Parts: sequence; C-alpha cells; structure tokens
Amino acid sequence: MAATIDTPYAYFAADLAAAEADWWDTTARGDSLAYVADVNTAHETYTTAAATAYVDMVGTTTDAEVAWATAEGDASEAQIIAIAGAEGDYFVARATADGAYQVDAASASRTLVDEGDQEAFDAGIAAALGTFQSDVATAGGTRDVDAAEAEKTYTDKVHGSGDGSSPGADATRREAVDQAVHDFEVAEAGADEDMVVELTGLDAGYETQEAATHAAAIAALAASSSNPWADLAAAEWAARATRIASEAAAEATLAAAEAGAELTFKVTKCGAELTLGAAKSDAAADLASAVAEAELDRAEGEAGAAAASPSEAAVGAPSEPPAAGLDAAPATPTTPETETTGSPVGGTEGTFSGNPPGGGTVIHHDEDGDTKEHLDLLDEEPEPDEGVDWDAYLCSSGGRV
Repeated sequence: MAATIDTPYAYFAADLAAAEADWWDTTARGDSLAYVADVNTAHETYTTAAATAYVDMVGTTTDAEVAWATAEGDASEAQIIAIAGAEGDYFVARATADGAYQVDAASASRTLVDEGDQEAFDAGIAAALGTFQSDVATAGGTRDVDAAEAEKTYTDKVHGSGDGSSPGADATRREAVDQAVHDFEVAEAGADEDMVVELTGLDAGYETQEAATHAAAIAALAASSSNPWADLAAAEWAARATRIASEAAAEATLAAAEAGAELTFKVTKCGAELTLGAAKSDAAADLASAVAEAELDRAEGEAGAAAASPSEAAVGAPSEPPAAGLDAAPATPTTPETETTGSPVGGTEGTFSGNPPGGGTVIHHDEDGDTKEHLDLLDEEPEPDEGVDWDAYLCSSGGRV
C-alpha cells in the first residue's frame, strides 16, 4: 500500500503500524495482562479483608444476642416465678383470713344465740371484719411489693441497675453489637481505602508505563528512519508520555488523599455513632431503672397505707358473711329457768323451779325446801315420785303463784 501511494507519509504510516504492532506483542500485551492481574488481586484483597471482618462481626453479634436471650429468659422466668409465688401467698393469706373471719363470725353468732346480746354480736362481727380487712390488705400490699421487687430485679438484670454497678444484659449486648459493627465498618473502610489507593497506583503505573514504552517504540522508529513524520511522532509521544506520567501521579496522590479522608470520616462517624448508641442505651437503662424503682416505692407506700387503713372497697368482703341480727340466729335461745310456787295439778304442795309446760326443767322442793327431784317437762307425764301423786302436771309461768 505504501509503495502504491509512494509518499513519505504513506511509508511512515506503514512503519508506525509495524512498530506499534511489535510494541504490543513484545511489551504492551504483557503489561496489560499484568495490570489486570494486579487489579484482580487488589479486589480480592479487599473482599477477603471485608469478608473476614464481616464474619467476625456476625460471630460477635450472634454470641451477644444468644447471651442476651439467655439472660433475659432467665430473668423473665425468675420474675414470673416470683410474681406467681406472690400471688399464691396472697391467696393463701386471704383464704386464711377468710377462714378466721368465718370462725369469729360463727362464734359471735353463737354468743348471740346463747345470750341474746345484739350489741355484742355487732361488735364481734365488726372486729372480725376489721381483722379480715387488715390481714387481706397487708397480704395484698405484700403481694404488690413482691411483684414490684420482681420487676425491679428483672429490670436490673436486663436493663441495668441505673447506678452503673450492674450494666445489665441489654447494655452488655448493645455494647458488644455496637462495637462489633464499629469494628467491621472501620475494617471495611480501611480495606476499601487500601484497595482504592492500590487501584489508583496501578492505574497510574500502567498508564505511565504504557505511555513510556509506546513513546520508546516510536522513538526507536524515528531513530531508524529518516522520515520527518517519524521524528514528529516521536516528539509527540515523548511529550504525551511526560504529561500522562505527571497527570497519573497527581491523580494517584489525589485519590489516595480522598481515600484517606474518607477513611478518617468513616472512622470518626463510626466512633460518634458508637458513643451516641451507648448514651442512648444508658439513658434507656436509667429510665427503666427509675421507673421500676418508682413503682417499687409506690407499691411499698400503698401497701403501708392499705395496711394502716384497710377498706372493704380495697380488699373486698369475706365469703358469705352471716347476717347481723337475731333473725339470723340458727336456733331459738334457751329460756332461763323460772321458779314457781304452787301445786301441780293433783299433786303435792311445793316449790318448783323450771320452765312453763312444753319444755325445760322443774326442780321439786318439799315443804322443808329440800330438793327432792329434777323433772324434765317435755310434754310427757313424769314418772311418779315418792310422796308425789301427779295425775297431770301444770306449772304457771313467770313468778310465784
């Protein structure tokens, strides 16, 4: 083709193509393959470092989550058991108080039946009810305090004590997880910076080397040719190689500075987020502890107030209390014995102490006043007594006749 055209530039173009082909085969191809391999190596190095950091983060966070779940489960179980125990103790105490009330109320009712004293009955019922209410109020207060203490214990174990003496499972988990995330982000950012710097250096080195070897190939062409176009091309490629080398070095410096600044920013940001997370977690733990402490104080205060001044509205009434009154008495009170002077119908003169006919006891006295016989008047004819011939009997009620 050059011979056909037969111009200096045609011959130069043919020589240039041959020189560049030779340059590619002998130098540029190998440099390009080496550059690609180095780039791949840089990416692999980053991936390996980031993956290793990620695996470490996952392992640490998993361990922290498992430890937290175990601690929270144990604390929750202990709280449930404590509250259930408090509830059980309360119901036992209430049942005991109810039983004592029933016994006292029954005793008051029996006294009412025996003595007919309504005022004493009312006082006995009131005293029994007051004891019941006091005992139940005390038991309820104890239950509420125990439940509040169980909640406080749970809060201390899970969220922390609030005074810094015990960080709590949640704070321990948070610190471990946040630190693991922080370490991963810092490690990933560091690996990324290393990769960026490495790739920038590879790019700069490859571009510089490619331009330099290309310029050298053109210079060799110019040295072996008297064609003026060859000298021009050699000069242009020499200048281009110098420019590329300068720009590549500057770009590498800029990229390294940007990567370093990005790394510094990420590390600073991660540190700030770690500090912020710790502050939020501590504040949440302090709040939870304060609320639990306040609930415990409230329960203790209310328990004391309820025990000091129990009320039926607060503790409820005992089960099926007996009605307060004579109408509720299960039996008619026994009528006191009366003394009667006179003669039973068809009988002997004497003094008789007992009830009117229909029930009770008659004590028979002879004329000298000596007790001779106890007779039960149960609407049936008594056995004949010596000296007493009763065909029938009848005593007048109330006083002497």
